[in-house]
Amino acid sequence: KNLWLLERALKLVSLSYEKTEITLTSFSSQYSEYSLSDIQNAISGEQEDLMKSVLPALLQPWLDTFTPTLLGISVTGVSQIIPAMIAGDWIKQKYPNIHIVVGGSIITRWASDYNQLAPLFHKCFDSLIVFEGERPLAMLARALENNESFKTVPNLIYSEDNSISVNSVEKPLDIDSLPTPVFDDLPFDQYLSPYLVLPILTSRGCYWNKCTFCDHSFIYGN
Repeated sequence: KNLWLLERALKLVSLSYEKTEITLTSFSSQYSEYSLSDIQNAISGEQEDLMKSVLPALLQPWLDTFTPTLLGISVTGVSQIIPAMIAGDWIKQKYPNIHIVVGGSIITRWASDYNQLAPLFHKCFDSLIVFEGERPLAMLARALENNESFKTVPNLIYSEDNSISVNSVEKPLDIDSLPTPVFDDLPFDQYLSPYLVLPILTSRGCYWNKCTFCDHSFIYGN
């Protein structure tokens, strides 16, 4: 019943915005996620007031209380691209000193045309991390903390001196060398799932790497 109510509420909210629909699992608008000009129009246009009206309520109280040096945005679905860029643009306008890094499986594919993304650097984000991100993200945080160069941060794409720099991609980590994920601090009572669900990605680190139906080699490198 509660799920039905939420879905109906989102439907009513969507009706207030032309060609915009938000559901519990997707976001769609008149703009295409596959067009850079459409993404730019979504950021600067008036049609996405839905996102722009929600962001201050969601983010400003937290960012005013604790303004981080580094903020990460993960994009794991195509429909998240435009909301992520709108969010990044809003944060950069309000908090220009925050370094925004964007990553996730969609970004790994999206960033293959990184030169075309030049207009979005420093407007929506400062850097991109492609493929696996655990070690690169930790190294980026350390570089920011120590005011060091980004040149040694693997898997990183960033803008420097009006040009795009692409660092080398490191060999994927041995999955057995990584610590077991810890979910202790997640607010499980606030999730919509009626029971506890934790993610397990069984194809990561697959030694076979030959299945034609599997696209994880494009995301994780092996």
